Amino acid sequence: MKLTRERFLKEQNTPTKPVVKADLSGKTVLVVGANTGLGREAARHLASMNAARVILGCRSLEKGDAAAEDIKKSTGNPNVEVMLVDLLKLSSVVDFANHLKQNVERLDYLLLNAGIAIPTYQASDDGIESNIQVNHISTALVAILLYPLLLDTATKYSVHPRLVVTTSGAHYLANFDSTVLNAPNILEFLGSKDYCESDGVMGARYFVTKVLNVFFIRALNQHAGPQTPVIIDTVNPGFCLTEFSRHSNEEGKKAAIQRGEMPHTAEEGSRTLIYGALGGKDEEMRGAYVEQVWEVREPSDFVIDEQGVKLQERLWNETVERLAQVTPDVESTVKHSLNH
Repeated sequence: MKLTRERFLKEQNTPTKPVVKADLSGKTVLVVGANTGLGREAARHLASMNAARVILGCRSLEKGDAAAEDIKKSTGNPNVEVMLVDLLKLSSVVDFANHLKQNVERLDYLLLNAGIAIPTYQASDDGIESNIQVNHISTALVAILLYPLLLDTATKYSVHPRLVVTTSGAHYLANFDSTVLNAPNILEFLGSKDYCESDGVMGARYFVTKVLNVFFIRALNQHAGPQTPVIIDTVNPGFCLTEFSRHSNEEGKKAAIQRGEMPHTAEEGSRTLIYGALGGKDEEMRGAYVEQVWEVREPSDFVIDEQGVKLQERLWNETVERLAQVTPDVESTVKHSLNH
């Protein structure tokens, strides 16, 4: 499927439906990237549904605590807590996952919402280009490390946990040229300093990381197998005015209106994250890409054509290989739970 300007405007300007609701009594939810914006509002919605534990995965304790107190006050749910995780440090992600598995008995909903859009090349302490690390590598690491907990929850409590990754319609704008496709290791090449400092590369970097999200979720669902009780999907909340925006909300709003767009608020955008967690029928949501109008759609032609299918598996193998260097738990999970 291709993204046209007409389709984008129609869907962006469609009023957001009321949030999907459910009784989450006794259930545990985790939102990574929850101290502000979409993640914070998604956590607020989940807390308002009587979740037994609402865990905010945040980089900053100060901001996380402020978000937790705000959510407690607005929902009346006291069961909101903060766990620190810095997606720019792979060791932090491993520590976070280990701490969670040791201190959380069940995990019903995992929303991976953290993301950045840095327009210039910056390498993390792990030597990985920052956008790729936060938006893809670390997000994939959290998903794989916590998948066994989701699976155990399904078995112990006879439920269907969900794993949701926030992507973007910007993935329709991503493509890899022959230089990238012919590289010995695509992820390493995409993150290399020389390539990133080539003309136009970083301007499209966000698009690339969002298509990596789509590839990863489709591959994760495929490797989990058709019988997995864990429902895995990715959602596009549309263009939202949050702190994630490059410009201030007022500047962003003016520019969007001039383009004929009606930007969503963070709360409105968060409803799509909640739909990914609670909406739709389980079977239709498996490996799905969900648009902001809450419809399961085909992702881009680049993702689903013959080359894309092969590329998806190649990127999966490269991602797993890189993550296995971080912790042996990755290889163990892939071997025992993600080898279908």
